[in-house]
Amino acid sequence: MNEMTQLKSMIDSLKKRRMGFKKQLDDFKALQGEIAALEARAESDPVARGKLKKLEVMMKSGGEQLHQQIVSKVAMAEKTFSQLGKQLKQLAPEDDA
Repeated sequence: MNEMTQLKSMIDSLKKRRMGFKKQLDDFKALQGEIAALEARAESDPVARGKLKKLEVMMKSGGEQLHQQIVSKVAMAEKTFSQLGKQLKQLAPEDDA
């Protein structure tokens, strides 16, 4: 029974990590939404225009490469977590009770 307890503990730990990862992904998506909102307002809002200029400078100084790396790693991590979750569910299905 000790192995089952260890497996359940590992599953719980992975679930917590997955939730943390999901929150980071949600934050990233929210940031993308904020950038889209700035772009929509930039034509008539000088503050939005200024923020976008600062973002553009940051992106030109290496930020775009960082962005691409992040997007790539997020996709890879999502796939890995999905596969791992399927494998773990096959080993020890969740108890809904």
